[in-house]
Amino acid sequence: MVPHDWLKASLLGTHCFSFAAIIWWAWHHRNMMCLSQDSWSLHDLVFYIQSMVATINNCIIINPSSAEKDKFIKWNHNNHSNVILNVDGICLGLPTRADFDGLLRNYVWFYLSRFSGFIQNSTNILQAELLVIYHGLSQAKEMAIADIVCYSNSQHCINIIKGPLSYPNF
Repeated sequence: MVPHDWLKASLLGTHCFSFAAIIWWAWHHRNMMCLSQDSWSLHDLVFYIQSMVATINNCIIINPSSAEKDKFIKWNHNNHSNVILNVDGICLGLPTRADFDGLLRNYVWFYLSRFSGFIQNSTNILQAELLVIYHGLSQAKEMAIADIVCYSNSQHCINIIKGPLSYPNF
């Protein structure tokens, strides 16, 4: 197959996103090795390719009729009469970084404080989820808030905080 036909068939085929990501990262890695004498491990290269394919798949809707309908989400404070801490962490992007966001509200939903941050070159979502809880509790302490309810989408973090932790016997 001539190169032009091979490229055309690969870019229009069923694995076009994977093919495009592989070509992009192979070219990027080659330039990095030639220009800065730097190199990635095969594991890192595969991670970057898979991340790019996932990002492309999440950004492009192939069949508009299969698109999800809008979902309206309501924040539920469960009638707590104290301050509510909402937290979330995320790992995404190239270069990879872990981001976190948190928000303190009172029981009638009035905004008290917001905070955010990131952990550069991290893929540890557990670290981001625990760090955002830590920052939220630290901010609440600085604001002299004694009673607080924390909402997190990470059951693992809640289990760690509630303890006790069990360790394997060695």
